[in-house]
Amino acid sequence: KRIIPTENLSFETLYTSDFFKLQTASKLLSKRQKEVFSLACRRGYFKIPKETSIEELAQEIGLDARTASDHLRKAQSKLLPIMSDILRLS
Repeated sequence: KRIIPTENLSFETLYTSDFFKLQTASKLLSKRQKEVFSLACRRGYFKIPKETSIEELAQEIGLDARTASDHLRKAQSKLLPIMSDILRLS
């Protein structure tokens, strides 16, 4: 987490802080992908060990487990390259 003092806030600061990449990431996801990804994060799906299963997430949203899994996989495939770039891993 990086705190940017408001007196130093400029367009260049926002651009170099990857603010726009994060905004773009949000716009890449469909409504269902956002819903499934957000729920997975809130319910501990990505924790080790997992605190929930894809079946439980799917049931909570009212989807088939395979459909929920597809939405989650597609969301991850869109978000991970952006996160990698932000972290300068690529």
